[in-house]
Amino acid sequence: VIDALNPYIKNPSFVPDVVGRVSVACKSICQWIRAMVEYFVTKTTSVNPKQEMLSKANEQLRVMREGLNKQKKALSEIEDKLEALQRQHKAAEIKKAKLASEVKDSKLKVNRA
Repeated sequence: VIDALNPYIKNPSFVPDVVGRVSVACKSICQWIRAMVEYFVTKTTSVNPKQEMLSKANEQLRVMREGLNKQKKALSEIEDKLEALQRQHKAAEIKKAKLASEVKDSKLKVNRA
């Protein structure tokens, strides 16, 4: 539709002031047509490329968030394993201290006997 209007838009007589001399109603239609063509040109030259860039950026963001979620899950698993190992270590330290105490007590009993 815009391509069909180009010959009229390029016509020097198709200006609201010139058309307004013939008909006030046609002047309004001329202004409206020129505004619609300008809107279309602005949208295709300015807005559409930005929308495409936004779509690409959103896709990249989605991919990065998926990667981040995978890394968070892996980190959570590692932290859980670390916590389990720390509990085991603490239990082993307690057992070691208990056994060391038993060894000390046994040595005292052997020395007394």
